Amino acid sequence: MAGSLRTPLLLLAALTLALALAMSPTVGASPSKLHRVGGLLDADVNEEGVQQALNFALSEYNKASNDAFHSRAMRKAFCSFQIYSVPWLSKISMVKSSCQDA
Repeated sequence: MAGSLRTPLLLLAALTLALALAMSPTVGASPSKLHRVGGLLDADVNEEGVQQALNFALSEYNKASNDAFHSRAMRKAFCSFQIYSVPWLSKISMVKSSCQDA
């Protein structure tokens, strides 16, 4: 029984650590560049990720539209993104349990 709780507890510990790092204003940032989780930051409109997001949004908009003509981006005025958490990496060792899936 104790072995079956090991993986969820390990994942909970990793999530707690990630949240603590994300909420800490002093981890990995200089005092002039402090950003809070949930805050908006400016993004470069020419960045590859921004372009991919724009193309995806236009594609989905055109799929859902009843218009006979497709819409396209005329110009990119600005772009911002919201910070949800700090990117993090976890290394977890997994083992098979003796329990079978129901």
